[in-house]
Amino acid sequence: MKRRWSMALLGSALVLVLALAACGSDDESDNTDTDLEQGVQNLATDVADTADQAGDVLETAATEAAGALEQAATQASDTAADVGDELEQAGTEIAQTVSQEDIDNADAGHGEELFSANCASCHSIESDQVIVGPSLQDIGNDAGNMVEGMDAVAYLHQSLVDPGAYVVEGFDNIMPSFADWPESDINDTIAFLMTLKTDS
Repeated sequence: MKRRWSMALLGSALVLVLALAACGSDDESDNTDTDLEQGVQNLATDVADTADQAGDVLETAATEAAGALEQAATQASDTAADVGDELEQAGTEIAQTVSQEDIDNADAGHGEELFSANCASCHSIESDQVIVGPSLQDIGNDAGNMVEGMDAVAYLHQSLVDPGAYVVEGFDNIMPSFADWPESDINDTIAFLMTLKTDS
């Protein structure tokens, strides 16, 4: 790029000088011709130096801009990853606020009634029977293996209050949240779900 600019400017300078020389009289001295040649050489040198300097400035600016863009992209990626980790951690902490003792003291019979009234239209408790959501026939055994770092109680609690936090593969995120339920109703429902276990 710098070479093309240099050649273009040098060509323009030569044309200008030759045009001026053609306008002179035939009886100009050799000294004048020499001065013109020297002037052309000096002008060509100046043009080349200017083109080189301009090219260096543009190259430096392009390099700095590329570096700044790369740094910004890296920072944005790191920030997004940090936010994702914080949200995941927050969801886990919320879910784990319910203890096994809470579930042991809950009313599983009442939980079955709540399940029948609010969940059975989408979730079957029969083996491999899919209505809308996945079957919950063996959820008492499976719940503790669904999300790494979450036990069965924590997973079931999260599934009720924030069902979109983890969606079983092959199913859509359409389950409503029951976060507005009293905590006792949530615990009762979890206690019922924990009873859904097939024989080993």
